[in-house]
Amino acid sequence: MTAEAGHSADQAGRASAEALLQVVRELAVELHPKRARSLRVTLDSTLDRGLGFDSLSRAELLLRLERRFSVSLPERLLAEAETPRDLWRAVQAGKVTAHPAPAAPVRLAAEEERVDVPGAAATLPEVLDWHVQRHPQRPHV
Repeated sequence: MTAEAGHSADQAGRASAEALLQVVRELAVELHPKRARSLRVTLDSTLDRGLGFDSLSRAELLLRLERRFSVSLPERLLAEAETPRDLWRAVQAGKVTAHPAPAAPVRLAAEEERVDVPGAAATLPEVLDWHVQRHPQRPHV
């Protein structure tokens, strides 16, 4: 490989790292809008303590990265990735997909459908159980 080709490959790597950091930052700001001005996202930021990503926001982040980079990422990455650098390595090693995964269509309740609410539920699992019992055909999460 020539020095010029190596430089181009290095620039492409930096560009995709910057694009990944942009995706991470956008989600972090959505999750914590009050931190938008002070939020600093680097390849070595910690996903949990530094950026405040819990398991659900990590799942959303992986979906966004798969769509942005047209790759398929392993589920184990949800638990194993500690920094954006871990995600960047996984994106670079990811299996390229022909088309990004489409967002699942969400079916909204029709106006004529009776809308009940789980008034007695005190926790999220109780709310989900209530919905599963009454509307098993609907997506819940």
